[in-house]
Amino acid sequence: MTHLLWRKSIARLFPSPRARHGRCASGSSTSRPVQEEVMQDSGTSQRRMNPLNIQMLSKVLHEQIFRGAQVQYSDADIQRSVEHLQKHDLWGKETSTLPDVELQLPRMYGNDLDEHFRILAQKQSLPYLEAANQLLHCEVPPMPSEWDWEVGWTQYGPNGERKTVDFPEERALVFDVEVCMAEGHCPTLAVAVSPSAWYSWCSKRLLEERYTWSSQLTLADFIPLETALNSSCLAKQDWTERLVVGHNVAFDRAHIKEQYLIQYRDIVFSIRKDMKARAGR
Repeated sequence: MTHLLWRKSIARLFPSPRARHGRCASGSSTSRPVQEEVMQDSGTSQRRMNPLNIQMLSKVLHEQIFRGAQVQYSDADIQRSVEHLQKHDLWGKETSTLPDVELQLPRMYGNDLDEHFRILAQKQSLPYLEAANQLLHCEVPPMPSEWDWEVGWTQYGPNGERKTVDFPEERALVFDVEVCMAEGHCPTLAVAVSPSAWYSWCSKRLLEERYTWSSQLTLADFIPLETALNSSCLAKQDWTERLVVGHNVAFDRAHIKEQYLIQYRDIVFSIRKDMKARAGR
């Protein structure tokens, strides 16, 4: 009985093309796919409606996203949907319609929506994947036997040479921060290693003697990873994708200077314990 009522409801909403011409439909209802209805509105667009009389994606968007694929519904799927709507007392209720969206989208990658987002994700993540691959397959340079006690960043070369730098410039780093919590939340020490060099960073609060330090931190108190000591901006032409690997990266990145700038380069922070083991931790 329920099945007959369902078929009558569907027939009232969407009479078949044959029925409109006074001819009876033949064949099994479960094997015959039902196509969606295309209704011409007062304008020039064609509104797409599914067999449940629910408005679908506009024809213009559907052709761009799904490449004009024909949508068909089986009687079994429609009946299951009707029963679900009846269960929630929604079947037979009037539904509102919205004007169709006439929008030209950028050309999609691949052959379908799934392939488009897979290719897009691969393109966007490729620089970081390459940087991670560098760390994974590199031979970590020898760790310095002695560390410089200097404010800011110091670079240690593989042959024992060392020099002061504004910040590590490699695309991939393993990075860690230490904070003397008894003295506040200012970063105290930091260390980093790349495929080509080791780095150490010291806070001026650790080395400069003052009677007291302000509890209010400024950008100069944080660790620079992308800008010079007295700089607070970065030109867009200098932006490049970088990967920073750490253990508790949420804690570490809170002490990085550029994280408080409105505009900064694209840095991805990754949690990799095994990377730290490779870096000599």
